[in-house]
Amino acid sequence: MSQYNIWKKLDEHIDKLVEKGLVTQERLDIAKEAQETNPTLSICDLLINAGLLDKQKLTDFIGEMLDAPVIDPMAIDIDPKVITYIPAYLARQYKLIPVKKEGTRLVVVMADPGNEVALSELQSTYPEEIEICLGLDEKISEAITKHYQTRNLLMPCPNKVEAVSYEMGEQPETDRGVSGEEVVNVVNNLINLALDEKASDIHLDPITVGSKIRYRVDGIMHELQTIEKSLHPLVVSRIKIMASLDISERRVPQDGRARIQVGNKVIDMRIATYPSMWGEKISIRVLTKDVNLNLDTLGLTQENQDAFQEIISQPHGLFLVTGPTGSGKTTTLYSAFMKINRLDKHAISIEDPIENEISGVNQGQVNVKAGITFATALRSMFRHDPDIILVGEIRDGETADITSRAAMTGHLVFSTLHTNSAVGTISRLTDLGLERFLIASSLIGIMAQRLVRKICPHCKESYEPNEDEKQQAGDAVQNFYQGRGCDNCLQTGYSGRTGIYELITVDEEMRRMIGDCLKESEMTDRLKEKGFKNMWDDGLLKVNKGITTMAEVLRVSRA
Repeated sequence: MSQYNIWKKLDEHIDKLVEKGLVTQERLDIAKEAQETNPTLSICDLLINAGLLDKQKLTDFIGEMLDAPVIDPMAIDIDPKVITYIPAYLARQYKLIPVKKEGTRLVVVMADPGNEVALSELQSTYPEEIEICLGLDEKISEAITKHYQTRNLLMPCPNKVEAVSYEMGEQPETDRGVSGEEVVNVVNNLINLALDEKASDIHLDPITVGSKIRYRVDGIMHELQTIEKSLHPLVVSRIKIMASLDISERRVPQDGRARIQVGNKVIDMRIATYPSMWGEKISIRVLTKDVNLNLDTLGLTQENQDAFQEIISQPHGLFLVTGPTGSGKTTTLYSAFMKINRLDKHAISIEDPIENEISGVNQGQVNVKAGITFATALRSMFRHDPDIILVGEIRDGETADITSRAAMTGHLVFSTLHTNSAVGTISRLTDLGLERFLIASSLIGIMAQRLVRKICPHCKESYEPNEDEKQQAGDAVQNFYQGRGCDNCLQTGYSGRTGIYELITVDEEMRRMIGDCLKESEMTDRLKEKGFKNMWDDGLLKVNKGITTMAEVLRVSRA
């Protein structure tokens, strides 16, 4: 795969390199011949890899060809405020950096101005005028490391974090009793850093010498830094105030939520405390509103996507998505909702919490203190004549019973459940007290899922697997890929996540198996005879396509 799109496009004008004296005709002919056996590489790739073309001279040539300035970002004193216009993950992923702002125009240095995806994301991030300049990739990487390094959490944050009320008409919450500007700076910087790195969770873990700060990115924990011990209780108090928790109570766990505004973004946060040996631990789930709720982005195979769309197009019935916490169940349900939500349908939900706003859906929030649970909300919903109902999670027998009966009385119901497999859903519903006939009559489909990290496209490479990997993969995987680690993926070799799935359409035969009380193993064998693929099978398909690695599939699933 060519390192840069612009290099691949240059193949059409490659003879101009000889005209400019950047390479000899003989060397160019050798590279052209080598490309016949390596069609994924551009001629520029082959010349540079062989040491036959200077990368800086090539960058200067492309700049001249595109009439774009060539800039060394390391030679520019970049204003820290300019850096805040482009988030760190975008800079690392596409090897670009903002260097100055002239009025509303932002000057950005890129290594690959031929990357249409990067240009599109850049424009959506900064909607004003952008001037694209060229730069040598090594210099851009140096500048990113220099300017996007972990910031001093005690310094003022460039993006102000403001509390936003959940209730209409109330005033934003003030900093009641918060001690010191430095504490506010620490919390603001923590939140902004989490958004920059696309972290889903922030953890503050008290230890003997202070408080260890960790972020979860793409499902994996990364340690950021440690703040001094004296700051930890003050930071905890600040966060608890944002979530309207009791700052005087440190002996029992507490749960709360906060809505904040950072720049033009509104973020919801679920906040939980836990008393530990060295102080209160804080866990923050960051719920951004910019998740792409589209079936095409879930990572479903075409076969599963067709079956999925057929299930959710049913006029009534219960569709369940199962998996552990953090496996993307809610995103899948939201995507289904977005697909079938129409003006001629009345959709209503009860969630805990509302993770994303869906236009045209009446979304409700669980509030135990006010007496609003999944079960009580469901009873109320029936008086509002809904066509489609979303229940955030089935946690108890009462909710399971009401949900199933709603599916049998003309409603299309979506919900989630915690099970290890799609087939295991039947046993779980039975454990919750549902009769087998009710399960068989109400269910129309079950999807189990896990999230795996995707290989970073910037450092992706093929490799020779060891004997254990070959044995585990069997004949299903012929091609093995991995990410070697680069600046774009924080040296992890991974960037972003996708799902691996197993989907069961509950047809007449499946209903008979449920009614006959078949064991999970028997049910699975019968389904496999009909072509059913479990999560392990789906994972191996994605390994063979170079989407993820064997290590990732093994991490979340087993044969």
